[in-house]
Amino acid sequence: MTANAELKPAAATDCAPWFAGERLDAGAFELIRRRASSEFCKWDSQVGDVTTLADFPIILRADGWRKLAALAEKLTAETLAAEHEILSRPDLRTEVRAP
Repeated sequence: MTANAELKPAAATDCAPWFAGERLDAGAFELIRRRASSEFCKWDSQVGDVTTLADFPIILRADGWRKLAALAEKLTAETLAAEHEILSRPDLRTEVRAP
């Protein structure tokens, strides 16, 4: 049994903002795992002998995507404002040395 077999993703009929697509066949899953490892910052897709990737896609509904996009934009604005504040106030950049 794989770790993914224990997941209980939301069904397409639930009111959740996402649902799980069909499980991938072993060949397609292996291709995705290899691409994640080789093309996306050499990301390690395993912890020990257990994969950290699901063998099914997570599909966001349109309303879930809009909410996630809006939250990401708010986070970007907040991060840029914090960066501006830190750059314009040297007193916020004091160095703390370990004893």
